[in-house]
Amino acid sequence: AGAVDQTLKMLSDKFGPALDGMDVPTMPEAWPDQAFSGASHGGIHDSPCGIMMTLQERILGVGSAAPGFARCRIAPQLGSLAWAKGTVPTPRGDVRVSWEQSADGVLQFEIETPSDVPVELELPRPSAAGSLTINGRAVDATGTLKLPGGVCRGGWKCRTSKD
Repeated sequence: AGAVDQTLKMLSDKFGPALDGMDVPTMPEAWPDQAFSGASHGGIHDSPCGIMMTLQERILGVGSAAPGFARCRIAPQLGSLAWAKGTVPTPRGDVRVSWEQSADGVLQFEIETPSDVPVELELPRPSAAGSLTINGRAVDATGTLKLPGGVCRGGWKCRTSKD
């Protein structure tokens, strides 16, 4: 399994049991198999913030390409996930991203940034030649794609590496 899949498995193995049966909107401080007492069993902690940043930056692929998010870099690493979807708050407004990849190698995506925030899109490495459409038009899929701010919808028809 690739590094992305190993990371997702570890997060699922550790946090899945911690969240089962919990009716709180926060993460616990300790893993369920750790024996802590007192305040360590509370549910209001900032310890999962690093995990959320990792999911935003790696799985969704959202990061800053210029100070203050004047440009947005989007470079998802889905591993074997079938889909990912999320909203990342930035100083210039929310960046919304959704990805869905089928078993036959088609990656559909939608990206929405504030209109004044252009995007540098880096798609997963193809393991075979493919075709890319963005907003219904064929696009050269080599290198980093420079897109205007706003909404972009696309399809990347190729088989991608899982790492």
